[in-house]
Amino acid sequence: MIWPLLGGLCVLTGFANISGSELVGAQIDLLLQLLGMLSMALFLDAREGRITCSDKRRICGFFIVVAGIGAGSIHFVDECNTVQQQPPFAAVILVGFFVSGLGYAMQAKCNSQLSANIGGPASACIICAAVTIVAGIPTQAYIFL
Repeated sequence: MIWPLLGGLCVLTGFANISGSELVGAQIDLLLQLLGMLSMALFLDAREGRITCSDKRRICGFFIVVAGIGAGSIHFVDECNTVQQQPPFAAVILVGFFVSGLGYAMQAKCNSQLSANIGGPASACIICAAVTIVAGIPTQAYIFL
């Protein structure tokens, strides 16, 4: 019962979006979040047995999205000064975008389980938001300062 309560922690990596979007652009931010969400959804489906290695359509669709993100990123890297001037920092920001996508997908799973445990989606949303706010105070204070 404890891990659904911690669903609010899953989105704390979203802090990367705040500083990273202005440095590397919102397009890459959203694309990498999408990749993270799709990766987590694919992982959860495989874990629950709803998808197997023989389900070629879903797996091919996933790799088409990965190829599209890669193709879009090549053009992006050529134009973006932050990626060229500060590669380690940009790599951390890009990984943060991906991890935040993983967290958003995981939060949805946690909220679904929490909703089933406590009897409703509204209560689950309030608990998740409270966890996110309380746990995010140090990060929000750091970003503010």
